[in-house]
Amino acid sequence: MLVAAIASDGTALLYKGSALKSDYFYFERRIAAIDRALSDPRAEEADRSVLAEERRRLFEKRERRRDQTFASAASHVGGLGVMARGLEALGIEAELPERIKVLSFLATPSGVKPINP
Repeated sequence: MLVAAIASDGTALLYKGSALKSDYFYFERRIAAIDRALSDPRAEEADRSVLAEERRRLFEKRERRRDQTFASAASHVGGLGVMARGLEALGIEAELPERIKVLSFLATPSGVKPINP
């Protein structure tokens, strides 16, 4: 994932979320291994229920990690407003952009896709 924040004054900030991509592929490998085990006709019903629960847990964990990465990127971009208020409170004059446009992209096996077009 790559988040690009472009300020009204032309300043650009980049947030690289490569951990999100590696997490995605890690969880996909784990889920695929479970899917292979679930498709085995020799597996017992008790084994299938344990594997199905593990598969569900991995999907949820992958989703939580993705949400945490997006929240982290948003907090970094949103930190500009906090910095502006902090500088103002300290009496330091700094010219920060008034508007920021944030573009997010997600790297998938089939290519890079915009998250918020």
